[in-house]
Amino acid sequence: MAWDLEFKNGDLTGGIATGDDEVIQRIRTRLFRERAEWFLNTASGLPWYQDGKGILGAALREKSTVDLLIRKRILETEGVARVVKLNTLFSIGSRTCSVYMQVLMNSGSVVEDTLTIGGEDEDGV
Repeated sequence: MAWDLEFKNGDLTGGIATGDDEVIQRIRTRLFRERAEWFLNTASGLPWYQDGKGILGAALREKSTVDLLIRKRILETEGVARVVKLNTLFSIGSRTCSVYMQVLMNSGSVVEDTLTIGGEDEDGV
Protein backbone atom coordinates (compact mmCIF):
# COMPACT_ATOMS: atom_id res chain seq x y z
CA MET A 1 0.00 0.00 0.00
CA ALA A 2 1.31 3.41 -0.91
CA TRP A 3 0.33 6.86 -2.08
CA ASP A 4 -1.93 9.31 -0.40
CA LEU A 5 -3.72 10.23 -3.64
CA GLU A 6 -5.36 8.14 -6.34
CA PHE A 7 -6.69 8.57 -9.86
CA LYS A 8 -10.38 7.76 -10.29
CA ASN A 9 -12.03 8.32 -13.66
CA GLY A 10 -9.19 10.61 -14.65
CA ASP A 11 -9.47 12.77 -11.52
CA LEU A 12 -7.00 12.95 -8.68
CA THR A 13 -8.79 12.28 -5.39
CA GLY A 14 -7.84 11.72 -1.79
CA GLY A 15 -7.48 8.18 -0.59
CA ILE A 16 -5.08 5.29 -0.72
CA ALA A 17 -4.50 3.23 -3.84
CA THR A 18 -3.68 -0.43 -3.29
CA GLY A 19 -3.11 -3.52 -5.43
CA ASP A 20 -3.48 -3.08 -9.20
CA ASP A 21 -4.75 0.50 -8.72
CA GLU A 22 -1.47 1.35 -7.00
CA VAL A 23 0.55 -0.13 -9.87
CA ILE A 24 -1.46 1.79 -12.49
CA GLN A 25 -0.95 4.98 -10.50
CA ARG A 26 2.80 4.33 -10.41
CA ILE A 27 2.82 3.80 -14.19
CA ARG A 28 0.89 7.03 -14.77
CA THR A 29 3.22 8.97 -12.48
CA ARG A 30 6.29 7.58 -14.26
CA LEU A 31 4.90 8.37 -17.73
CA PHE A 32 3.79 11.91 -16.85
CA ARG A 33 7.18 12.84 -15.32
CA GLU A 34 9.34 15.06 -17.54
CA ARG A 35 13.03 14.15 -17.60
CA ALA A 36 15.06 16.20 -15.08
CA GLU A 37 11.85 17.31 -13.32
CA TRP A 38 12.58 15.39 -10.10
CA PHE A 39 15.56 16.94 -8.33
CA LEU A 40 16.49 13.70 -6.54
CA ASN A 41 17.01 11.89 -9.87
CA THR A 42 17.33 14.16 -12.90
CA ALA A 43 17.73 11.13 -15.19
CA SER A 44 14.22 9.96 -14.25
CA GLY A 45 11.33 10.66 -16.60
CA LEU A 46 10.76 10.91 -20.31
CA PRO A 47 11.95 13.75 -22.57
CA TRP A 48 8.48 15.05 -23.43
CA TYR A 49 9.52 18.67 -24.06
CA GLN A 50 13.25 19.17 -23.35
CA ASP A 51 13.38 22.80 -24.51
CA GLY A 52 11.23 22.15 -27.57
CA LYS A 53 13.37 19.24 -28.74
CA GLY A 54 11.70 16.40 -26.88
CA ILE A 55 9.04 13.93 -27.96
CA LEU A 56 6.22 16.51 -28.04
CA GLY A 57 8.36 19.45 -29.07
CA ALA A 58 9.93 17.97 -32.19
CA ALA A 59 8.35 18.28 -35.60
CA LEU A 60 9.52 14.76 -36.44
CA ARG A 61 9.83 11.79 -34.15
CA GLU A 62 10.58 8.12 -34.40
CA LYS A 63 7.35 6.49 -33.22
CA SER A 64 9.04 3.13 -32.68
CA THR A 65 11.69 4.74 -30.47
CA VAL A 66 9.08 6.62 -28.43
CA ASP A 67 7.01 3.42 -28.03
CA LEU A 68 10.14 1.62 -26.84
CA LEU A 69 10.88 4.35 -24.26
CA ILE A 70 7.29 4.22 -22.97
CA ARG A 71 7.27 0.41 -22.87
CA LYS A 72 10.57 0.43 -20.94
CA ARG A 73 9.20 2.91 -18.35
CA ILE A 74 6.12 0.71 -17.85
CA LEU A 75 8.17 -2.49 -17.50
CA GLU A 76 10.47 -0.85 -14.93
CA THR A 77 7.45 -0.22 -12.70
CA GLU A 78 7.21 -2.46 -9.65
CA GLY A 79 4.22 -4.80 -9.96
CA VAL A 80 4.28 -5.08 -13.78
CA ALA A 81 4.92 -8.51 -15.31
CA ARG A 82 4.68 -7.47 -18.97
CA VAL A 83 3.09 -5.09 -21.43
CA VAL A 84 0.40 -6.96 -23.36
CA LYS A 85 -0.51 -4.12 -25.73
CA LEU A 86 0.71 -0.57 -26.26
CA ASN A 87 -0.65 1.96 -28.75
CA THR A 88 0.39 5.59 -29.02
CA LEU A 89 -1.22 8.35 -31.03
CA PHE A 90 0.46 11.71 -31.56
CA SER A 91 -1.34 14.95 -32.34
CA ILE A 92 1.23 17.40 -33.64
CA GLY A 93 -1.20 20.33 -33.65
CA SER A 94 -2.04 20.05 -29.96
CA ARG A 95 1.36 18.57 -28.99
CA THR A 96 -0.21 15.60 -27.21
CA CYS A 97 0.48 11.89 -27.02
CA SER A 98 -2.33 9.48 -26.16
CA VAL A 99 -1.15 6.19 -24.69
CA TYR A 100 -3.36 3.10 -24.55
CA MET A 101 -1.92 0.14 -22.64
CA GLN A 102 -2.88 -3.31 -21.48
CA VAL A 103 -0.58 -4.43 -18.69
CA LEU A 104 -0.23 -7.86 -17.10
CA MET A 105 0.25 -7.32 -13.39
CA ASN A 106 2.25 -9.56 -11.06
CA SER A 107 -1.14 -10.35 -9.50
CA GLY A 108 -2.12 -12.10 -12.75
CA SER A 109 -4.77 -9.60 -13.85
CA VAL A 110 -4.62 -7.59 -17.07
CA VAL A 111 -5.40 -3.90 -16.58
CA GLU A 112 -6.19 -1.36 -19.32
CA ASP A 113 -5.54 2.35 -19.09
CA THR A 114 -5.48 5.31 -21.44
CA LEU A 115 -3.79 8.62 -20.72
CA THR A 116 -2.99 11.78 -22.65
CA ILE A 117 0.28 13.57 -22.11
CA GLY A 118 0.90 17.18 -23.07
CA GLY A 119 -1.45 19.74 -24.56
CA GLU A 120 -2.59 23.06 -23.23
CA ASP A 121 -4.35 23.62 -19.96
CA GLU A 122 -7.22 26.06 -19.41
CA ASP A 123 -4.86 29.04 -19.38
CA GLY A 124 -3.27 28.09 -22.71
CA VAL A 125 0.04 27.26 -21.07
